Amino acid sequence: MDLGILDARLSEAEEDEGPENSTRNDITAALASATLAGSFCSSHKADGTSNLTPALPSQAGLCITSIGDVPLPLLPQQEKRIKSSKVSQLLNDECWQNTWSIDASKLTSKNPSWEVSVGNLAKSVAYKFVIRPNDLRADMNMLLYMEAGSRVDWCIDDEDSDEFVGVMYIQLPSAFTGGEANIFFGQNEDEGVTETFDLGAGGEAQFACHYLAHFADCEYCFEPILTGSRVLIRYSLMYQGRGPTPSARLLQESISPLRWAFGNLKPMDRMVLYPLCRKYSSCQLIRRGLSALSRDHRSKAEAILSSSPGWTLLIVNCKLVHKEETGFYGEMIKSSKSNSVLGVYDVEGRNVSAAEKPFLRDALDFTSAARNHSGVDPGMILTTNEGVALGDLWGSSSLTSSEERYYGGHNKTYSYNATFLLAYDSNYRDVEFECLKGEAGTSKIAASIVSFRDYGLFERLATMLESKHKCVLNTNSCQVLLEFLLRSRVAKDKRISFSTKVIEGLSLTAEPNEILYSTILTLCSKLQCAAQMASCISLLLQNSKRKKDRDLSVFLLRADFLLKFNRLDSSSLSLQTLVINDMKSSKRRVESSCTINELIYALISTHGAHAVAAVVRETLSFLSRHHSSNISVVAIMDRASLISKMNEEHSFAFLADSFNRFANEFSSMIRGMLVPSFATYLAGENKRLGLKAISWVLEHGNDRAFDNLGKWIAGSENETRSLVTALSSESEASGTLALSILNKCAVQQRSEGYGWSTTFEDALGRSPPSVPPSLHTRIFLAEFPGITSKRDSVGRVTLHYAVDKKETPFDTIHRVLESFPRAASILDPVTKLYPFMQAGMNSQVDATFSLLLKNPSLVAGVHCNHTTNKRKRSPSMDL
Repeated sequence: MDLGILDARLSEAEEDEGPENSTRNDITAALASATLAGSFCSSHKADGTSNLTPALPSQAGLCITSIGDVPLPLLPQQEKRIKSSKVSQLLNDECWQNTWSIDASKLTSKNPSWEVSVGNLAKSVAYKFVIRPNDLRADMNMLLYMEAGSRVDWCIDDEDSDEFVGVMYIQLPSAFTGGEANIFFGQNEDEGVTETFDLGAGGEAQFACHYLAHFADCEYCFEPILTGSRVLIRYSLMYQGRGPTPSARLLQESISPLRWAFGNLKPMDRMVLYPLCRKYSSCQLIRRGLSALSRDHRSKAEAILSSSPGWTLLIVNCKLVHKEETGFYGEMIKSSKSNSVLGVYDVEGRNVSAAEKPFLRDALDFTSAARNHSGVDPGMILTTNEGVALGDLWGSSSLTSSEERYYGGHNKTYSYNATFLLAYDSNYRDVEFECLKGEAGTSKIAASIVSFRDYGLFERLATMLESKHKCVLNTNSCQVLLEFLLRSRVAKDKRISFSTKVIEGLSLTAEPNEILYSTILTLCSKLQCAAQMASCISLLLQNSKRKKDRDLSVFLLRADFLLKFNRLDSSSLSLQTLVINDMKSSKRRVESSCTINELIYALISTHGAHAVAAVVRETLSFLSRHHSSNISVVAIMDRASLISKMNEEHSFAFLADSFNRFANEFSSMIRGMLVPSFATYLAGENKRLGLKAISWVLEHGNDRAFDNLGKWIAGSENETRSLVTALSSESEASGTLALSILNKCAVQQRSEGYGWSTTFEDALGRSPPSVPPSLHTRIFLAEFPGITSKRDSVGRVTLHYAVDKKETPFDTIHRVLESFPRAASILDPVTKLYPFMQAGMNSQVDATFSLLLKNPSLVAGVHCNHTTNKRKRSPSMDL
């Protein structure tokens, strides 16, 4: 059974608007103005086990005139003697029922430490009442004996002295049950506060002394004693200081703003740090607890304790390491801070570090609560100034290291050690404060929600996700909670509300994966809530921090999600706005080009070419903008594969621009870092795609692209041979491509660089001292005999291309001419010049002379053609 159904129905009713919430800054202000911020009553066991209360001797050495020494707890015969003694009297009071009293003048203590211990106890009570310890005196009034049936009805104490401020009862070791004490202060029962103390009844009371103190203007009563008897010594608390006489009324007026500030904090803010601006040693804290603090710090601690019932107050020793990097002139270049918790102690001095440090490590925020930056949660430290200096919070620092940088300036490290008062509401420790740990904490909460189907816990998590930037979900937690809502049977509106908060709570550093996107789509479809979810999904995809430095594949997944989502909601979300424009950012990257291709193919298969044309166009444009010389050969060839497939299957109009960009960028890249890699690629199983990429350079590239490709070919014997081998192995159109490569790219270049061996010999059989510039051309000519005699698509032969550039080495022209001598007599159909003319125009004297030697008659033929138009062209001038 889904127990959440009942919980969801109950929460559908509109709740009454509660009181205005307070903030940590309200606590800061209230603490500063609370001059009397303590408790109106106090009680504890006084055996020394608590550092907050000094020990009273368990053996008081009580002696009563006419009775003698009185052992404690009382024996039956002593009880009878007290009631029958002439020094005792039954109180004739309508409030004190069945109680006997003995005046203080009849009492003595044979224990010499008793009076000193009582004086120390009075000082401890003074701290609770926010009175200077030396300004409070305890005067003994009487001994009170109560037995079974004794009780005190509601009453109030009053004495004639102006110094009288309250009453303190010391309960001597007694064996009894019942008899609880109730202390009340307030104008009426609805607005007042009642504190109840059992004073160790039925247990510790018979082994140790206990005390109870309260202000004089408080009402009090004692419940009837059920069994046994108790002995109390009543003391009047007398104020000896200056100024108004302290009272519960004054304390309440002073503390009301502080109590309101603590009581109305939002659940996620119920943890505060108060800086003491100095460090108390662990030895001090363990030995004395709160008593180790200075009077001012102790008063702040008592104010927090009295104003935050149900909260836990701890003393925390912390360390801050501040690193600074300064420049040559002392200017700040970089600064960083790191905090750590050294020790945690409760108010009585017990070391609770083992239990608390793991919890506090990630929950504490050592920044000012006054911080008010957009998008940043205020901190926990109670200060009035968000820009407060470190020294004002942490006290003095010590320079732990200083290094001089080699180019000037210093690297300095400062250490701060300080003590803080930490207060938090224990009711919110396991949920709200766990969420402050970020993804680690919310993961535990999410798992608990699913395991126990706890919708109340889900509501608390949702509230935290809305309120705190530190409370975020990772992708897995988001996925788990959405799947839980898919299976849930709570009301539809409730599920939609939860789903929205879960999606909005996804960490800004987390990007939804394909599974999470699919779950969101399933949820929108099942609940028919795509229109209601559109806003939170838009925020999810628009957040700039989440998009920063993301891989291109992220945006392709987003495109797939949006196209599917728009089927549910009639295209309410703009693909252009939420995906395509983001792909234009210069801060994107590509980790796997193969993945990019697969995603594009999947998009087209799922949504159709027309729907994703804009995505394909921007993907190719992105890959073009982000090319670099050190890109891998696999990446550039994956891009070639994508262009090829798009051209073959879909013929997008924008592919013409993609071909042009690829041609120029590819030639530039292979000339750089890809030199050995692309040669290896041509030797592999994908050589056909490599040759296709080269063909695009020849078809769509510019002169610079031809030059880059030529330099790559001529740069190494390995590159030339790998290309020639690949061309030879591809029978289809390999000759045409080889001719085009040779004509447009290769013959113009020089074979140079460390990638060439000097195994070629000159015409006389001698090894040249340096690399001949035509070695790469020779390899082409050797692999493709007769290639220089073939005309290309415009009717030119290789020699025409060789003499068309003045950079072409004479050795190359000579080799081309030797392989096809008749080319010297073929008119260039493009320039309308013979090869020797073009060589002469490019100042290639040696080439011009060699070309003329092949057919000297060309000079006479040209002269005749230019002087008369009657003479026919010599047959030798034709091919």
